[in-house]
Amino acid sequence: PLEFTLSAPRDLTVEGSAVVGTNENSNKNNYWFEGLDWIISARWDTDGVAATRDPSDLVGRTVQTAISRRADDSMIRLE
Repeated sequence: PLEFTLSAPRDLTVEGSAVVGTNENSNKNNYWFEGLDWIISARWDTDGVAATRDPSDLVGRTVQTAISRRADDSMIRLE
């Protein structure tokens, strides 16, 4: 297993980093996706060139609901 973490804004794309406001109590940005379910995808690229897709690449994805995300434990099985 490979442990990973995702954090904002470091791991966001330009499209994903849209801020819809700021929490007045913590001065923390509120992102458009907060409170929504997430689909997390991963790919182990076998040829080392991320721009290409190869049949031997391993891919997988998982769905995290807004409630389960608080548990901090997702597993993505690569096949």
